[in-house]
Parts: sequence; C-alpha cells; structure tokens
Amino acid sequence: MKTIKSAIQIFRNHPIFLFPLFTSWVFIAIGTVYFKWFFPWEDYNTTGQFIYAYLFYFLASLTVLLSCSVLVELIEQDESGKKMDMTKAIKESLLTNIGHIIILSFIWSIVWFTLVVLKVMFSKKDKNGDDELSAENIARTLAGNESFSWTNFTFDALIQALRMLMFIIVPAFAWENKNFSNSLKRGIAIVGLRTSKFIEGFIVSLGVQFFVYLPPAIMFYLNAKLNVEFSELAWYICIIYLGFAWSFTIYVEQLFGAELFLWQMKYEKAYKKAEKNGLRTPKFSEIERPQLLDEVYELKDIEIISKDKIINQYIPKSREDKLYLNFSEKSIDELNYIVSNKNKYQKEAIEIVNKILKEKNVAQHRA
Repeated sequence: MKTIKSAIQIFRNHPIFLFPLFTSWVFIAIGTVYFKWFFPWEDYNTTGQFIYAYLFYFLASLTVLLSCSVLVELIEQDESGKKMDMTKAIKESLLTNIGHIIILSFIWSIVWFTLVVLKVMFSKKDKNGDDELSAENIARTLAGNESFSWTNFTFDALIQALRMLMFIIVPAFAWENKNFSNSLKRGIAIVGLRTSKFIEGFIVSLGVQFFVYLPPAIMFYLNAKLNVEFSELAWYICIIYLGFAWSFTIYVEQLFGAELFLWQMKYEKAYKKAEKNGLRTPKFSEIERPQLLDEVYELKDIEIISKDKIINQYIPKSREDKLYLNFSEKSIDELNYIVSNKNKYQKEAIEIVNKILKEKNVAQHRA
C-alpha cells in the first residue's frame, strides 16, 4: 500500500513523470495497430513473420526501458539533493545508458516474445464479433481484451514478473554505473534476496492494474454482453484513457523497482557501517523503507564510486584489519566504553578493542 500511496503522491506533485511512459505507449499503440491491420503478413513466410513480430517486441522493449531510464534518472537527481531536470535525464539515458538499454531490451524481448508465442499456442482461440478496423476494435486490442482463462493469466503473470525484474536492473547501471553483466547480476541478486518484497510489489501491481483497467472493462462488458452502444468519440476517449492506464501501471512498477533497489542500498550501507564498527549487523526488516522524492535525500549519503575513480590509500584486506584500522583511531575512553558495553558488539570486535587498549596502555607507560 505504501508503494501505491507514494506513486499517487509523486504523480500529484510531478505529473510530468508520466510523459516519457505515455510517449512509449503511443509508439507501442501505433505499432500494434499497424501490425494488426496494415502490415502485409501474407507477403512473408513463417520465418519472415516471426522476424518482423520479434522486431516489434524488441522496439517496444527498447522504448519502455528508455522511458524507465529517464524516470530513474529523475529519481536519482531528486534523491541526490539536486533539482530535477528532464532534459538532463533524457541526455543521460540516450548518451550514457543507451548501450545497457539496448542489450537489456534484446534479452527482455526474446523472453517476452517467447512467452507471447507460447501463450498463443496454449490459449483457446477467442473470436468475438468482427475484426475490422474501428475505434472499438482498436480499444479492445490495446486493452488486451480477451476471455479469462488460467492459461492466459499464468502467461500474463510471467510477462509482468519479467518486466518488473527488468525495472529493478535499470537502477544498477543508472545509479551505480555498473557494466551490463554486473547490472544484470545485481538486479537478479536483489530479487533473489528480497523475494517476499518482490512478490508483494507484484501483487500490488496486479491490484493497480485491476482498478485502472476497471472502467474500460465495464465499457467492454456493457457493449458485448448487454448490447449497449457507444459512440466513436466514446471509444476514442477510451483509447486515450488506456494510454494513461498503461503508463500509470508501468510507472508504479518502475517506482517499486527503484524503491526496492534503494532499500537494498540502504541496507548494505547500514550493514557495512555496523560491520566496520563491530556492531551487530542489522536485518533487512530493521531498515526503514525509503520514501521516494521526499525531503530525505537517500542517495546523497550513499557513495557511488564511478569506474574512473581511483583510491590511492591503504585498503585493509581482511575483516580483522578493517576493524583494527577503525578502532585504532578511537581514544582510550571510547575504547573503554565499547568494552563496558560489549553486549552491543561482536565478540571479534571486543577482542580487537582489548588488543588496541593493551597496545595504547603500553605506549603510554613507555612515554
């Protein structure tokens, strides 16, 4: 529920966030209409038809990921304490992230296209009335209006889960400047570590889809089952509404992906800090869930080292070396406080603190 509330609040404050997503929907909608009613499928053999169909899914994946990259870049700007700049976000996506986006689109579109083909193969043919070009049929096509079956639901759920995984990978290269291979591993690892949270976000997304697509679903039902006639204008309004409904759904999914990724970053920061100071390492559930685009700049305090940054300093190799280096900078009073509150610290840390105290006391006696 927090994700939905956050998404609605962000949308109220920044409605421009839907612009790149709605733009990608326009491209997908035009492509869908063209390939269904105008593309000369009969001029190509099966191989050619598959190639052109896959090409459409690749371009659809590319436009969606590009628009999501813009959204994630805007979030990074705000969470870093900077003023949001749409032009800069688009520039970063087109110049810096585009290589990762193309490769990820290629992988995503292959799996997506495969799932769609399997769905068509295993689903029953559903013919409802005529299929000629009209505003009504365009609306039904763009809405994916089809009879319910568990087969369709299963494949649609898999397609959605795959899409949400893609949206968790985007921040890895947009925020952490990782190469593609590490970005892919990072996204998959986060889903593996936070499976319950991912499922929670998946269910929330299903709920969002149900509510935003409910008005056109009622319209389709009234028309098909009760023979209620709607004007061409009503169907065109329905088409525009479907564009915003789709955009808002993708928007919620990408916000969830960015939020989960940021949550993991916060946890890793807290874990490293606790480990460095010899404190009990926290559980993920103990870390406060981040609130995107609020007054707290979550990314400002998390250091992200770029590939060209070189650190010329001593880097301790073992955990013991790290603890020793950290505690050796503390005063004797601070070290004695740690010893007197040893239940808050790890056993290993207390042993190192006692060792440093002994060394400092010896040094004092010699002085």
